[in-house]
Amino acid sequence: PFNSIIYFEDVLSSVGADAGSAVSLFMMPGVNHCQGGVGFDNWNKLEVIDTWLESGVTPQRIDAAHMEADRVSTRPLCAYPQVAVYTGAGDTDVAASFICR
Repeated sequence: PFNSIIYFEDVLSSVGADAGSAVSLFMMPGVNHCQGGVGFDNWNKLEVIDTWLESGVTPQRIDAAHMEADRVSTRPLCAYPQVAVYTGAGDTDVAASFICR
């Protein structure tokens, strides 16, 4: 995962601070190279991009799901360098129980 972080930081360094409105990094812990694995890899990717382009507001959080058999868990993917942190209250299988920090 560090190569993605290095690349993202190099882009920001090369393009400048304004690049933050045009590029964002969302780390996906536990996801096998783009999808699969134990991580949270299911969400409407095109909708997130469309909303970003139409509103001009860079997403800071994407709520993603992980499906295993008949169980669905959700968790936020946070804009780097933030990470999902459990609030200490609520169901740990529900994204609403987490904040990006």
